[in-house]
Amino acid sequence: MSLYNNGLIVQAINMDSAEFVEELKQGWKPSVLYLAYRGLGRYISWPLIGDQDAISRSLQDESRQRWFSVQFNVNPQRYALEVAPDRDYCIRYLNHCRSKGIAVRILFCRSERNTQIWDAPLPQMKFLGYDYSSSQSFIEVIPDDLLCISDDLQKENPEMRALIECRNKLNENQLFNTLSDIKEYVQRREKAISAGVVLEPSDDLNVFEVSEVIGEL
Repeated sequence: MSLYNNGLIVQAINMDSAEFVEELKQGWKPSVLYLAYRGLGRYISWPLIGDQDAISRSLQDESRQRWFSVQFNVNPQRYALEVAPDRDYCIRYLNHCRSKGIAVRILFCRSERNTQIWDAPLPQMKFLGYDYSSSQSFIEVIPDDLLCISDDLQKENPEMRALIECRNKLNENQLFNTLSDIKEYVQRREKAISAGVVLEPSDDLNVFEVSEVIGEL
C-alpha cells in the first residue's frame, strides 16, 4: 500500500465528536481504553463549520471549492478527503480559530488517496498510529469495532472473535503501529461483515497514517 502526504486536519480539542456526544447523552459510560483513543474520530474536525462571521464563512467556502467537494477521480462513489493540502490556508484557519478562543490540535494525514497532496515542507510532528476512518467527518471505526463491544456480541460469531483479537495490537493511542497490523484488522473486519456481523460499511473507509504536528507550520 502506497501512502500519499495528503495534508492537515484542524480539530477542536474541547469539542468531542458528534457520535461521542450523542452516546454520552444516552447514558453511555466510555471505557478507559475508549477515552485513550487519539485518532481522527476523537474530536470535531474543522471547528469553524457553521460559524457565521465573515472570515469563517470565507474559509469554509474556500475549502469546499478547492478540496472538500471534489469527487475522487478514480471512483466517483467515494467522497473527497476533508484534508487541506495548502500550508497558507491552514495557517489562516488556525489563526482564526485562535482569535475565537478555540483550542486546537493539528493532525497530518497520509493515505492511499492521491487527490490531495501536501504542497510544503513537512512540519515537525509525532506519529500517533494508523487509523481506519471515513473521508469526511472521520467516524471512529476502531473504537466502535474493538473498544465498545459487548461480551455477548463477541460470542456470537467466530469471525467477530477473530476481529476482537486485533485489540491486542493497538498502541497507547488505540491505533495500530504498523501497516501490516492495520491491514490484518481490515481483512478480519471484512470477513466479519461477510459472516453477517453488523459493522460500519467499508465503502468509504480508508487507512490513514496519523501524526500530530508539534511545531510551527
